[in-house]
Amino acid sequence: MMIAPKAEVDDGLIEYVRWGPIGRLGLIRNLPTLYDGTHIEHPLAERRQAKRIDFQLDDPVDVMVDGEVLTCAAAASTSCLPP
Repeated sequence: MMIAPKAEVDDGLIEYVRWGPIGRLGLIRNLPTLYDGTHIEHPLAERRQAKRIDFQLDDPVDVMVDGEVLTCAAAASTSCLPP
């Protein structure tokens, strides 16, 4: 799977891909595009890069980071180490 197909391992940036409200049927229809990276061209997909990401959350939420699920609560932060 190519979740973040434009990510570079040596640029010092975190790349994240987020979907808008696509629904189950939309997710199933677009699942094949996760394998070739074309899902980032979908109008409900958003791709961004950052050196640091801060989360301010009302309730805990599961976030997938580099293939691992992390549960983030109230406030969390992640940053990229320099290459």
